[in-house]
Amino acid sequence: MKHQPPCQEARAWVKNRLKDKSCFAPFTGQDNRAFAAWVHLLLLYPDSDGPHVIVALRETLLCTQESVKHLFKAAIPWALDWPAEEELWEEVADPYKRAIRLMDETMHAASVALKGKSPP
Repeated sequence: MKHQPPCQEARAWVKNRLKDKSCFAPFTGQDNRAFAAWVHLLLLYPDSDGPHVIVALRETLLCTQESVKHLFKAAIPWALDWPAEEELWEEVADPYKRAIRLMDETMHAASVALKGKSPP
């Protein structure tokens, strides 16, 4: 079998995962290019040591139709571990939701740490 570029392998994998051979039919030319970029950025993500790949993924997602974004999310486990799908998607697709969750977790941890301590 001929070796395919990662973006084509991921596309086939997503079709199989969703059991929908025509799931990419609504893609425009821009969506196709954005998906190819998305897949290559997913492969870069584990080796990155800063927020740059997250920013690039976020910007790439902004180049797509709202109606096809679920296909981008469905490709995450192709390149990364299954648990990364929700975690990375939250960080990329809704960074404000992630920031609020992290703030809530920090506030909860602080209140737990302060319980039982008397004021100075």
